[in-house]
Formats: sequence, structure tokens, C-alpha cells
Amino acid sequence: MEEMVILNRSLREVMNEIIKNSKSKFSKDIKLSTYYREMMNINNEVYSYADGMLDYFYKNKSTSNITVNESRAIKFQSKEFESYENNPVNFYLLNLQEIVTNAFQFERLSKIVKNKNYEMYLTLKKNAEGKELTTLYFEPSETAKDEIFEGTVVFDDEAKLILEINIQLSRKHLKNIKFEDRVLYRIKFSEIRYKQIFNAVDGKYFLVYDTRRVQAMVKVGERHQYLIGGIHELITVNSAVSSEKPKPDLIYYHPTLQPLGKNYTTKYWNDQNVILLNSKEEQALGKINN
Repeated sequence: MEEMVILNRSLREVMNEIIKNSKSKFSKDIKLSTYYREMMNINNEVYSYADGMLDYFYKNKSTSNITVNESRAIKFQSKEFESYENNPVNFYLLNLQEIVTNAFQFERLSKIVKNKNYEMYLTLKKNAEGKELTTLYFEPSETAKDEIFEGTVVFDDEAKLILEINIQLSRKHLKNIKFEDRVLYRIKFSEIRYKQIFNAVDGKYFLVYDTRRVQAMVKVGERHQYLIGGIHELITVNSAVSSEKPKPDLIYYHPTLQPLGKNYTTKYWNDQNVILLNSKEEQALGKINN
């Protein structure tokens, strides 16, 4: 059973405090060894897939240095993709360069907490180890005209640290989603899902899991229209306190793993894949090593 939490001060004030403290505790001296994968869909067909074993080294507040130890990548062939490949705009809905540092900016959560058109409440529940954790629930108010997200945030109120974030589109507020103007195209999202899990061990606070799934209608000019979707998943396999810096010639700068092709010596994916895929995605994944 969950207990409702009644505060003697503003809930938004409490959450701003939790976010601020979590940002300040982000451990910048940890090397994260991770399994990462990405998938992109065009018009509901799997267009590309890639995964790899990556090391993340914190660089600054906006980016991380990344080295790729092993990887495999493939693009699939279909008539559905011809128009997209001939169009001058490349879409990167998912950017592996920004995952770790973006997680600790808590930017989307901060905007939600500050927005008075979101309704929020707290509950209290003990986890399997008997530790009391607090959960924030949020969703747009009934009269909200622009707000589109709902979700939960689990945090340790004693340590003032965020442990888990779940954000998705609110099905009751899909009517609020509009086309957004970008430099060369317009985009309207129909699915957005985020999940992030953080860990605090021995005074270190770091990201252990991050996944995002998005889908959107994209219009390029008057003639071209595509349903574009994507998913990424990052799992921290090992973390270590380290002042190590990667060799400059090994740092990877591209937003996806696609340019690397197949470059691996072990079948690392056999015991790392955990994300749930739909049937088309499973079929595509079965072809990757053919």
C-alpha cells in the first residue's frame, strides 16, 4: 500500500530542491562501461539497427567523451526508404553523445515541476529492502492547453536524490500536440517515452539505465512526409571511479553507431538485450548477422 504524503510547504519547492541536489551529486569521476543500442523506423518499417559496448567519460555539462570497444550496425533495404534516402534532411531523433550528460540536467523534469498547469501529488512506499521511497505523480490539469506529459519520479527524500524517472505522453492530452517548426522541416510527435534509473553507491551517484522511444510525423516541404520513429537503450554494465581520459584518436563523435558497421570479437548482445521490441523489430534483429 502507498501512503499519501501531505507537506507543510510547496510541493514544487520540494521537487526543485531534490532536482538541484541530484544535479550537484552527479559523479564526474566515474567511468561508465555500457551496452548501448539504437533502432530507427521509417513508415513503420525498421530502417536501421546498431548496438555496441561503449565507455562513457564525463567531459563537461553538455557532452561526454565516448569510446566504442565493439559494435555492429546495419541498414535494411525497402522501397519504403527510397524517398527518405533521397531527401536532403537527415534525422537523428536519438543522440548517443548526449545521453549521460542530458540525464543529469533533468531539463524536462524541471520544466514540468515549474509549470503550474501540471497537477502533482506524492506517495510513500517501502522498497524490497525496507527503505522508504517517495514517488511524485504528475499529469496536465483538465484545462491544460499545451502540456502533454504524465509520469512518475521516484526519489530518496532522506538523501535528496532522484532514483527513477518515467515520462510519457498523456493519452488524455494528445489533442495538445501540435506540429513544431524546425529549420528545414516540421514535426509532430505521436509517441514519447523516457525511462531513467540512477544509483547511489558508496557516495557515488550515476546513471545506470536510460531508454527513450519516440515516433513522429515529419513533413519536409510540401511533397515529402514520413512517419519516423526510434528507440535507444543504455545499460551501465560496470562503473568505476577513474581519472582516466580516453586517447584522443579513440573518441567517437558521431550521433549514432551506424558508420561503424560490424566490428566485434564477442557476441556481447546475447546477455545484454533487455528492452521489449515489437514483432517487426524482433524480425529485423534476427537478420542483423545474416
